[in-house]
Amino acid sequence: MPIEPAKPAAPAAKTRKITPAASPRQSRREARENAVNEIGGGLALIAAMKGWYADAGTIGMHGPKFAHELALVADDNEQVGTWLDYLTQSGPWLGVIKVSLPMFLQFAANHGKIDTSKLPAESGVLDPAVLEHRVKAEMLNASAKIRAEIAALEQQTADIQRDGLRVAM
Repeated sequence: MPIEPAKPAAPAAKTRKITPAASPRQSRREARENAVNEIGGGLALIAAMKGWYADAGTIGMHGPKFAHELALVADDNEQVGTWLDYLTQSGPWLGVIKVSLPMFLQFAANHGKIDTSKLPAESGVLDPAVLEHRVKAEMLNASAKIRAEIAALEQQTADIQRDGLRVAM
């Protein structure tokens, strides 16, 4: 029986090293925990808007531990797991709500419907006067940059024209 030359080995398939933190069960647990934390953040914001600062602080102080433990319970309790999975499956919509809420709150503040002093700084909602001054300052800065660029171009044009006339003479 003839001996055939060895075929070159196929390149090793690229595999992703799975660490305990990246295991599917852990990722699911983290998604569940994040969903509970997101809802807690929304509840804390509502509490702060109502002036219930102690409640908002309580959620901020104890919410992450609660979310972690609830996610652990969901690993062994199918009903809790199903409920938390429902929250994580609506993730894109929760994301849309999360990013649009500050914008809508800012509109409400701009029109005197909510008091920004009752919102935590991390809400992203500014006092309308601060926002107005910020926008005006940005517009003035942009205008000043344009005027400076125009002046520089006018000077450059004048220099070219002057140098051109010298060469022609």
